[in-house]
Amino acid sequence: MDTSTALRTAIELLTQVADRACANGAIAALPPDFDDRYDELTDALSGIAGQPRAACSQPPAATKSTAALMTAREVMADTAMSRSTLYRLIREGRFPAPAKVGTMSRWHATAVADWKARLFA
Repeated sequence: MDTSTALRTAIELLTQVADRACANGAIAALPPDFDDRYDELTDALSGIAGQPRAACSQPPAATKSTAALMTAREVMADTAMSRSTLYRLIREGRFPAPAKVGTMSRWHATAVADWKARLFA
């Protein structure tokens, strides 16, 4: 694969990732500096490969049916809570209960974000 083909492939992959993130409302799950890094990298690659950067449309508002699901470990990291505190708050009705996916517990990212917004409002 020559350099030009490799660069075009990289641009296509980055564009697909960004488009999927925009389309499913998961953009909030990306690192905070993703847009800056994406813009810098695709601009650099576009200049080298001579291709324009594809623009990402405004992502739709995330809904609980399309939002990313979080594991207990991700929820604990996002909220800075221990496992015991997390499950205690769930038992007390002070934190959103997880959805069961088979034997796994998963939280809707929007439910966790909403809880944090209410907590710090």
